[in-house]
Amino acid sequence: MSLEAGAHVNREALDAPAMAPDLRSLVNRIRLHLKPDSIGLLGDTQAGSKEWELLVAIPEDADPDLHDPILCWLIQQEAGVPATIRTMTSASAGTWESLGAPTTIWSAKALVPSAA
Repeated sequence: MSLEAGAHVNREALDAPAMAPDLRSLVNRIRLHLKPDSIGLLGDTQAGSKEWELLVAIPEDADPDLHDPILCWLIQQEAGVPATIRTMTSASAGTWESLGAPTTIWSAKALVPSAA
């Protein structure tokens, strides 16, 4: 493990044995391609969900093409992980509660360990 400046991960969410490798791989690809401010996990993944549902908060001044659902689908396909990836602007992220109160699993606001 290494420390990566500017990142925060909900370690409890990522350390669950059945989901850590797939979810971590997907989050890393989202970070690479979408450059988000934060990533939220929707739904009850602890109950054995077969597909992740992620909500990605992208900065207001980012390229509008980053919100393209086809790009999100391509990221998911590249990762090979069953998932639905939805984007919204970071300013709208305060409305997450209305979308099922996602658990923030990555944020650009703190220091955290990342997989080496």
